[in-house]
Amino acid sequence: MFDRVLGEMLEDERSPFVVCNDMGLSFPALVAWINEGGDERIKKYLNAWKVRTEVIGEKAQKVADGHPVVVLNPDGTPFRDEDGNLVLHQPDVARDRLRVDTMFKRAKAYNPALFGDKKEVNVSVGVDVDAKLGESLNAILARVVEGEVVPARLSEATPEDQEI
Repeated sequence: MFDRVLGEMLEDERSPFVVCNDMGLSFPALVAWINEGGDERIKKYLNAWKVRTEVIGEKAQKVADGHPVVVLNPDGTPFRDEDGNLVLHQPDVARDRLRVDTMFKRAKAYNPALFGDKKEVNVSVGVDVDAKLGESLNAILARVVEGEVVPARLSEATPEDQEI
């Protein structure tokens, strides 16, 4: 059953919800069955979605290319004008644009890593060199004198502590 749902999902480009509905299955029951099957079923299901989004992307590319289509007679033979030339149907640009946009929105929802918006993130890190040098100097100054610990910070040291 699971393989059949995935197969129809890929071949017919239908969502698993629609496939389950057409097969008379409950989609929530399918999801529960996938989750009960462990990592293997989940990985297989997610992989099917990934492949499906790639198929959607390829289909969108074909629609966007918009090649003219030969107009056919009702009997399936190519339609020709009075001079015997093939009659070509030019693509409807606005309709094809809508189809491509819709396909890419669906693909983005299903696989944002591949079809999602790419965002550039710049990270800059600043280091206060004076503070780091001060910490290093304080660490060097921390030492034991006559069994007593001399304060590690210069600002905490008293004049008596500075006399050795």
